[in-house]
Amino acid sequence: MDGCVCTTSGELGIALSGGGARALAQLGVLKVLDRHGIPLSYVAGTSAGAVIGAVYVTSENALEAEERILDHLHSQGTGFNTETFARLAGNESGSVGALLDIGRGLWRAVRQEALVGGEEMRASLHGLLGDATFEAGRIPFATTALDLVSGRRMIFAAGPLVEAVYASSAIPGLFEPIELYDHVLVDGGWAEPVPVNTCHHMGAIHIIAVDVPAGRAPMGGKGGIATAFRADALTRDLLEENQLREADFVLRPQVTVAHFADFSDAAGLIEAGERSAEASIDAIEAVIERHQSLFIRARG
Repeated sequence: MDGCVCTTSGELGIALSGGGARALAQLGVLKVLDRHGIPLSYVAGTSAGAVIGAVYVTSENALEAEERILDHLHSQGTGFNTETFARLAGNESGSVGALLDIGRGLWRAVRQEALVGGEEMRASLHGLLGDATFEAGRIPFATTALDLVSGRRMIFAAGPLVEAVYASSAIPGLFEPIELYDHVLVDGGWAEPVPVNTCHHMGAIHIIAVDVPAGRAPMGGKGGIATAFRADALTRDLLEENQLREADFVLRPQVTVAHFADFSDAAGLIEAGERSAEASIDAIEAVIERHQSLFIRARG
């Protein structure tokens, strides 16, 4: 191999899923990866995973990201904080599954565009992310949204983080959609619940996917709305499972939160992610070792 240089690739990506409060467990996963010195080359996030990913790549490490997110959750006003989510959850946090909760939100929003307006969400996310851009992140980052006009997934990987994160986490009916050029964008979880394909698209060779399952809620009745949302939930489950097959390793932290907007035990959710990742760290390292790729480049 005279005239060649052999290099070992460490192109590891992580795909962060949505799930509202449950997604906080992914902060615990990131803390464990940092703790064990496992370098990430790419981060992709959808919905709540977009928020976590954006804060992580603009922080020095996962510990700083955790501090920023927990501080922001306790901020005042309408937006991405416990005050807003407690209002969305109401007093029914233990009675139904997340999709039926969203259904109630949609029903309450029939006479208005959304429960939380766009300017309120932008202001809240600006408080969390400031004027940071994708280019300012210490790790390449991307997030996704669903375009209601074309029905296609949109990938954001450049420009201001606030607009992209807002688009990716705009749950239909709860948060006002974002209009960008000829697109009307909502929560990316309806197109790519766990952005494994986006991670591949960025250039990752092997990928850890983090899926924080909600557990399948029992049938909430036989009415038309309950049936429609049950069918939607099952369809999204099938889409998610199909996408997860493209990952090298799937981590599933087990959490007990009953409502997607229940942030009352944020620290406990993060700790659940830490426990799950620590229990799987040997398997994660084995996957990385097994998929290390040797590239041969000609000398210049």
